[in-house]
Amino acid sequence: LEAPAAPPQPNAQLDANRVVILEAILVCLSTPLFLTPGEMVRRRNRWAALLARGGGTRLGPTIAFSLLNVVSNFEFPQASLYSLLSTYSDQRIELLDASLQVLLVLLDYRPRGAAGAAGAA
Repeated sequence: LEAPAAPPQPNAQLDANRVVILEAILVCLSTPLFLTPGEMVRRRNRWAALLARGGGTRLGPTIAFSLLNVVSNFEFPQASLYSLLSTYSDQRIELLDASLQVLLVLLDYRPRGAAGAAGAA
């Protein structure tokens, strides 16, 4: 297999679809926000467990590398940070934002019992 001669050109419709999917993933990952503290201790966030650990498949690393790929390949326009954040009209920036949010939630995920096991070691 050879690497492509040039990186693929951005496609606004594909980026918009990716943003919608990442926002849906964020909704699934936000389930604990709607639970009482007691329920949160008893119930496991199955979406976070599936996406962060992969459930015995390669899903976890694939999601992580895909999100890292979006973040690391983003090229900021030649503008100041203030003007970049104040306009916020570029579809790629929305994709970057959604990718970073999902990536941070997955990196912060700790399964039940992991905190106690890490403290005991």
